[in-house]
Amino acid sequence: MSHTPGHWTYFMRTRADAKKVTGFYIKPENGYDIAELHVTSSRPREEQMANARLIAAAPKLLAACQAVLDRHNYQGTGQPWPELFQQIRAAVADAVLEEEPETIPD
Repeated sequence: MSHTPGHWTYFMRTRADAKKVTGFYIKPENGYDIAELHVTSSRPREEQMANARLIAAAPKLLAACQAVLDRHNYQGTGQPWPELFQQIRAAVADAVLEEEPETIPD
């Protein structure tokens, strides 16, 4: 199975008085929330916002990595930057891996 298609955007969620950010959520162009990050006091808000931006950028990052691999058809020999291509391949493999994640009890 593939990820939710389309452009993803992140939004801030605030309390009713709009004075306190309570979280961030990730949403595709025409759909429901696909992820929510709750703001915690243990991490700076700017870091949590950067995490939301990174998650929202994931489909574009994956597509860019796949395009680089497709364009250069890297096979591991005689190509420049072999370490870079290995990192890109590993990142793409992680992104499209269809395994159940480890569970952590509540």
